[in-house]
Amino acid sequence: MKIAGKIKNFATEDELHLWATALSSADPFIKNENSWRGVNEDHILYEWFITNCYNKIIKTFGDPNLKLMCGMFLDEKNPLGIHTDAYHAEPYENRKTAISFLMPLSVDNNELLADKSRTIIFNEHGKNNKQDILTDKTKLDKIASQIYSKHLSHNDYNFVNKFTIYNEYQWERGSIIWWAGDYYHDSDNFTKNGYNSKQAIVVHTYYDC
Repeated sequence: MKIAGKIKNFATEDELHLWATALSSADPFIKNENSWRGVNEDHILYEWFITNCYNKIIKTFGDPNLKLMCGMFLDEKNPLGIHTDAYHAEPYENRKTAISFLMPLSVDNNELLADKSRTIIFNEHGKNNKQDILTDKTKLDKIASQIYSKHLSHNDYNFVNKFTIYNEYQWERGSIIWWAGDYYHDSDNFTKNGYNSKQAIVVHTYYDC
């Protein structure tokens, strides 16, 4: 089963500028110096975002049952660490996490550097980011610890060693990267590679249940 992928040339430059500008107008949520400026169903721009951005996602992916949880402008200064997105749906008894989407914008706020980062998706999944991951590594080729020094050293090595890699997606402006929201994923350690921040549009979805 395909759990993640990347589509090139999803968005035009005009669309990226429009969506990023709109989302950037939202109040920030800041944690560990990382900033998320998002819209959900309680935000005045929620319907605008559905009409101008989210409907394009639905049309591209062909799943009318996907519903928008939130759309966000992410300004990441510290690599987030390995996690799932399932927690977004946990407060709702009638929702289950669906697909997450990421549209790269820039690195160090420079659009020309957008390809200097990547998103890494793992084969393991879970609901609440517990660290009791069990993997049969004898059946899978690429163990995450093999790229620890290069891309994942912002995590504890013993935790990384529990994961195997589904794929690494290099950022590309105009593209959209997607993954099943209950699968573990992570940023690369862009700070180790000499960069101070990276920016992206992130969209989380859910299914009714």
